[in-house]
Amino acid sequence: MLLDRDWTCDSITAGIAAADLIATDPNGRTWCVEVKNCAGISPSHKRQAIDQANKRRLPWMLASKIADSACWLVQRQGAVPVVWLKKFG
Repeated sequence: MLLDRDWTCDSITAGIAAADLIATDPNGRTWCVEVKNCAGISPSHKRQAIDQANKRRLPWMLASKIADSACWLVQRQGAVPVVWLKKFG
């Protein structure tokens, strides 16, 4: 989804102790990204994204899958949340 929007991504590890990936947007800003593909969107997910980003001294980004859709809620530090449609093919 990020690559479709001209971002570059470096995979790390999935898990609670570390962000899922580090991504750089088309403007050259690097983000600490947490991805959640689960049934609900929880405030604890945002806290996790913020904590992990603080450890890396990067701005945070949280991408949460919206159940039963091809859409993701994307929350970023200093930005209004947006819904991104996952492009296929």
